[in-house]
This record gives sequence, C-alpha cells and structure tokens, in this order.
Amino acid sequence: MAYTGVASMTSRITAAAGVPHVPTFPQLVAAGDGDIAERYAAVRRVLHDSQPSLMAVVANDHLNTYFLDRLPTFAIALGDALRGPIDQVPGIEAVSVRTDPVAAAAIAEHLVATGFDLTLSLDVELDHSVVVPLHFLGLPDVPVVVLHVNGYVRPLPAAGRCHRLGVAFAEAVTCLPGDRRVAVVASGSFSQEVGGPRVDPGRHWSVPRPDWAARVSALLAAGDVETIVHEATPKLIADAGSVAGELLSWLVLAGAAASLAPSVDYRPGEAFAFASWSGE
Repeated sequence: MAYTGVASMTSRITAAAGVPHVPTFPQLVAAGDGDIAERYAAVRRVLHDSQPSLMAVVANDHLNTYFLDRLPTFAIALGDALRGPIDQVPGIEAVSVRTDPVAAAAIAEHLVATGFDLTLSLDVELDHSVVVPLHFLGLPDVPVVVLHVNGYVRPLPAAGRCHRLGVAFAEAVTCLPGDRRVAVVASGSFSQEVGGPRVDPGRHWSVPRPDWAARVSALLAAGDVETIVHEATPKLIADAGSVAGELLSWLVLAGAAASLAPSVDYRPGEAFAFASWSGE
C-alpha cells in the first residue's frame, strides 16, 4: 500500500480545527441546543471554506478501538472504510466512514521514516472521539485519515513528541501526490475528570483545573504552543484530570497547523475550546 511515485510538493494543510468530543452533544443539538450547534458550525465553516480534498482526524481512544493487551502510543488506520461509533453515543447511528488508504499509507511511510513508530491498523472501529467531530464537521465526499494518539492510559507520550509528530505530519502531507488540500481536526478536553475520584457529586465528570484549560486556550489563541509543550508535564496532565491527556491530540494539530492563524472560542470554566486555524 505504500506510495512510491514521484512526490508533489503542492499538497498542503489548508485549515485545521480543534473541538470537544463530548458524547452527549449530538443528542443535545438534536434536542435544540443552538449554542453548541453554532459553535461547531463556526468551526465547520472554516474547514468548508478551505475546500479540502482530505480530512485528517487526530484523537485518543477510550479503550474501545484498542485495549490494554495491545495499546499503541501512535496508530494510523489504513483500512478502506472505518465504522463507528462502537461505544454508545446518543443521537448517532453507526456509520461507515470513507477513507483514503493510499494517502494514509503515504503519510505513515513518511512518519516512520522520520522516526515515529506507528501501529498500522487495517481493521479499525471508531469511538466517539472520532465520530462526534465528524458528525458535526465532516464534509460530504471528503475522505478521512484517522491518527490515534494515546492520551488516556499512562505512560502517555511526551507533549513535545506529540508536537513534533504534528510537524512531521505536515511534512508528510507535502509528499502526497497531486494538489491535495488537507484539513486537520483534533478533539478532546484540556482538563476533565471522567469516572474518577474527583468527579463532582451528582455528575459524571468535572473540570479539576479550569485554570489550566483557560491557560491552554489563551496560549493557543496567542500561537504560543512552545509554552504549552513546556508546561504540559506528565504531573500537570495527571492533575488536570483522568482524560486531560486529550490535550496531546491538540498538540499534534498545533504542530501540523503551525503556518496557519488560530481563532479560539473558550468560555471560563469549560474543559475544552472550539478553535480553528486558517489563512494558508
């Protein structure tokens, strides 16, 4: 499946987006939550306006696609089609996600050559970390490449390594044949406890470090990813919540979209942000 033809240097990342993947959001929007719908729609407009021919989704898995017996740090899906969600997501029926296995294989080849040892998966099913963003942001007729980053089970990859993976991903895109316009999407929260000891009474989740979520959002808006990488130590991520490692997917995105300008929608107290990068 590896691409061995002459590389074209015209393919590029034209837009990017970072969003939450809260599994209740599709149902809330279907029930009439216009605020959540508009925040996703604002990001989707940026992706749509960039006219992508390929979308890459960077996300963590919640021990649904992979489990503790075989848990990759980084994995890329090479199958012809991906199906999900395999976990329960109210308001979303299981769908088949169209892929571009040739592009995925070419990206994987470049990343491995650059020093990132990926797990290459042919038969992959997706959980809400990928399907919820695609539910709101997916574009008709645009195939998808899925890159999984372990942000859930320690030891997690280092923040700096995830950022460098994003830089290498952008380089890999330039090696795709033809004039490919690629949109990159990452999903997840910066500070969130799900099913852990710090969950708020009467709820299923909490935001242990709203100050960290606010700081990450402000630094993203300022384009200061270097400071996030420096401060996002394993200790801080652990203190920020059981799924706070989802930040690592955003750092891959930030590395891939380094040439684009960010716009960040964050509200105090939230665990996440809605963000877009544009301006190729």
